[in-house]
Amino acid sequence: MFLTGIRITKIDGDVCLPTLHILDLSENLFGHFYTDYFNDLRFPRLKELHLSSMHTTIRGIQKYAFRNKYITTIDLMFNNIVFENVDDDSFAGCPSLHMLQLSHNYVDTVDELKFIKLFGNLTKLQKLYLGGVGLPKLSSKMLSGFTSLTKLLLYRNKVRSLPDGVVDSLLNLQQFVLNSNQISLVRETTFSPATHGRLHHLDLSDNPFDCSCDLRWFQSWLASGPKALKNSRYKYTCSNLPDTNVTSFYLSDQACLLSRDTNVLMVSCLSLLLVVMTTVFPLYRYRWHLRMMLYEAVRGNGDAGRRRLQRGQFQYDVYVSYASDDLGWVRQHLLAELENWGLRVCLHDRDFLIGNNIVDDISQSVESSKKVLVVFSRHYSRNQWCQFELNFCLRHVMDFGDNLVVTCVNDVESRDLTTAMMAVLKMMSYIRWDDDPDAMAAFWGRLRQALQEILPADVQN
Repeated sequence: MFLTGIRITKIDGDVCLPTLHILDLSENLFGHFYTDYFNDLRFPRLKELHLSSMHTTIRGIQKYAFRNKYITTIDLMFNNIVFENVDDDSFAGCPSLHMLQLSHNYVDTVDELKFIKLFGNLTKLQKLYLGGVGLPKLSSKMLSGFTSLTKLLLYRNKVRSLPDGVVDSLLNLQQFVLNSNQISLVRETTFSPATHGRLHHLDLSDNPFDCSCDLRWFQSWLASGPKALKNSRYKYTCSNLPDTNVTSFYLSDQACLLSRDTNVLMVSCLSLLLVVMTTVFPLYRYRWHLRMMLYEAVRGNGDAGRRRLQRGQFQYDVYVSYASDDLGWVRQHLLAELENWGLRVCLHDRDFLIGNNIVDDISQSVESSKKVLVVFSRHYSRNQWCQFELNFCLRHVMDFGDNLVVTCVNDVESRDLTTAMMAVLKMMSYIRWDDDPDAMAAFWGRLRQALQEILPADVQN
């Protein structure tokens, strides 16, 4: 006996249909299914329950709503049921359930744990229909409870990838339909050889396959014409190659010599190298700026420099670093004035011994001088020895806490400045020379002030 084609809004608690085998209440007005709504006391012989395309939204399904040890089929398709709000034990108590039709409802917000709670106890289920439910992912764990499953339909969902061995544990599975999902890759390890042998029908058509080196195994398998893939609903096409079938795209062995993992590794290494270069290059370019900022921050009030002057034995008062092209200005103006103040001045053109190692001479002369004075000019910026000398002098004054005295004898364009010179001019005060009488007087006044602590007592004021 079966009941179908009638309009019912609810089933009263005292209803009992002992001879009913098939109950078809499709297109009726049920809004809730309460606990034991279709239990075996009311329907002791009920085998099939059809509740598809109800005219009202099913807003709730309580625990054990379908509890009936005789029910083999439940059909709830086209009902817009949001299974996130369905009780975890809705289908519990149905030990004989063989077919569950839930297509065209909403499972998109159901996570892996909720999925297992809803369906994990249906160990006798043989056919599961979940087409068009928005399923976002599929895993072996989600399917592990369906030990008797022979048919699984998951068409028109949002599954993006198939984990290796996703259905290998379903030893009775014969039909697996996944057409119209978001799958871009099928690997040789996606299905085991045993699974290949078991499947009578596998539909992966109408998926956005990425026709690349990684898909060549699937291309070969598809081209070999396996029986399981012969009755696919749609075509197998490349999403990245317009109007190209998966069996038609071509990539040479040379093009695929490097695996995807190798390519990813290379891209990662190159990206890391780029990050390192973009980080290290500015640090190297502005290394003197950073060092001098740190030096200025920790130098304090110059006590270390004064202690060095008090306890040291010095051959010279001032070491002058300059370009040989500026020797005329140095001799005519700078040297004359400094010696007039009673200072002992070291000039490399005059005081370095011929035949000695110039690097050793610079090091010994700087360390045996109370102060270091540099003469910046266009010639200085273009002279490699001057840049070496400047770097040495900067390290010296930073190590010993001295003040570097900086003068400029002409305008030096920024494009000519080295990194060290630019750092000095930006981070330190410097004294500019000009041939104007007033400017010259200001120059000597500022220079006297900069050298105040090493001037003889009789010329300090």
